[in-house]
Amino acid sequence: MLIVDRASHAPNLASTLNQGAFSLGNATGAWLGGMAIGAELPLTSLPWVGVALSIGALVLTLWSVSIERRMAVAG
Repeated sequence: MLIVDRASHAPNLASTLNQGAFSLGNATGAWLGGMAIGAELPLTSLPWVGVALSIGALVLTLWSVSIERRMAVAG
């Protein structure tokens, strides 16, 4: 909802891009899981691929929040 609220001039475009990013994340997770299986890693390693992706998403979220806070202080 934050993205749609911020995109007051084009909420439909923002919603579409948000859904596209969600689909890209799903495809990336499936691709990385397939790469792990193709590299003959044991199936028990697949949850760790998910953990790595989750940590990456958390880092990106924290980075985005820090940028937004800096912009609020500066502006």
